[in-house]
Amino acid sequence: MKKIIFCVIIFLTLHFSASAQDLNPAKWTFTIEDAGKNEYYLVCTASLEKGWWTYSQFIKDGGPIPTSFHFTENPNIELIGVLSENGTKVKEGIEPMFDMFLKEFGETAIFKQKFKVLHGKTSIEGYVEYMCCDDMQCLPPKEVKFKIGL
Repeated sequence: MKKIIFCVIIFLTLHFSASAQDLNPAKWTFTIEDAGKNEYYLVCTASLEKGWWTYSQFIKDGGPIPTSFHFTENPNIELIGVLSENGTKVKEGIEPMFDMFLKEFGETAIFKQKFKVLHGKTSIEGYVEYMCCDDMQCLPPKEVKFKIGL
């Protein structure tokens, strides 16, 4: 009987540790689009699993963590304007989980930053901080680093 109880405890421990794996419903890709005259777009795309959402950069305090981009200083690169944001499934309105107006992206969220290369070969690098939620839970914020050579 002790062996059976021991086996059940081991099975339950393994089951719960496997189900507690780190959820990662957003997969990020970073690409460059040529805009001509030494100008480019950094295109940051989050592909989200069905039922998961990430958030706009423009969110008031008291809600989810807004998506934010942090660029490593580089004297060879000049950022132009602000990051644009769009997505394949965009929801805007009062979000019941936070009881506030939010802009959310489902399926795909696309953020673009225009920049100019001032001198020679260089790279654009930094990280994106974001948060994902579904109808039942929100995951802690994550950071994803990027670096693209030009």
